[in-house]
Amino acid sequence: MKKYLVIILLIPAYSFSQNILWEEGFDSTDITSKGWTIINNDKSSELPEVFSSFKFANSVQLNPQEGNYFFKFSFSDANYKNYIDDWLITPKLMSIQNGDSISFWCGAIDGKYKDSLKIWISTSDSLLISFRMVDYFKVDGPAGTWHKVSYDLSEYAGKNIYFALNYTMVNGGPLGSSSDNLWIDHFILDG
Repeated sequence: MKKYLVIILLIPAYSFSQNILWEEGFDSTDITSKGWTIINNDKSSELPEVFSSFKFANSVQLNPQEGNYFFKFSFSDANYKNYIDDWLITPKLMSIQNGDSISFWCGAIDGKYKDSLKIWISTSDSLLISFRMVDYFKVDGPAGTWHKVSYDLSEYAGKNIYFALNYTMVNGGPLGSSSDNLWIDHFILDG
């Protein structure tokens, strides 16, 4: 009786259809020099910030999803009326094609807080009046976790776009009951 040695190779399945056209993992704190726009539309005294890590009150540590830093919207960015309206706008994304999509990673505190994002797109410029809202959702938690969100950009084929995230909270801030912190990282435009 012959004995045979059977070797089974497990080869991971790769998707070769992804073609990364642009990627941002926030490798530095100076994101405006790379074309990003940060707008403090509520006129509070603080701006959203870029962090290398963040420790929550319960000692949970949040580290970047990719790169060295991540972007954080904070409940402390509210104005004197407990209103938050902060924007993060990508650099101009050129020559969108049918089948292109944009994704990013985000997270928030879970539970009683209503931390949510509005997603806006402009096909002309980065002025707030030029944007059209395409989504509005509550960001998932718990503290310290990341969740991927993706958007099909096919309807913008043949155009240049700006993609914006808007953290708008009524009854937010340290004296409000609707907000805590929300974090963003690792944008990918692929086709």
